[in-house]
Amino acid sequence: MKTVHSKANSIETAVNADLVELGKNIQKQREFLGMSQESLGLDIGSNGNAIYLYETAQRVMKVDKLFAIAETLLITPTELCPRRFVDEEKIDPRLYQIGEKIKKMDSRKRDKVFQAVEALVNGFLDMP
Repeated sequence: MKTVHSKANSIETAVNADLVELGKNIQKQREFLGMSQESLGLDIGSNGNAIYLYETAQRVMKVDKLFAIAETLLITPTELCPRRFVDEEKIDPRLYQIGEKIKKMDSRKRDKVFQAVEALVNGFLDMP
């Protein structure tokens, strides 16, 4: 018997692989931070079973959940996404974390931080 490979079948396989990779990325970062599935679930307004289903690629999440999970895990949604969706030039997660702290400042302090960072970066760019 001959097996026929259709475009739809290859897309479904890619989607399944993407869900598996997404789930593994969530699990890896969650464990790195020492969080349980239950605590992550509660932090995003869900439960541990939902996180288990995301991590094991048994449930597709909505975009708002992806963003909530990423925020709770202190990384960008892009960092959770499968590699094939991510550009080669990734933003260092530390910049995202610093950005979250800066967002909490009042506008006057935030402006001073941006001025200081810009001066610092320009100084390094001017160095031989």
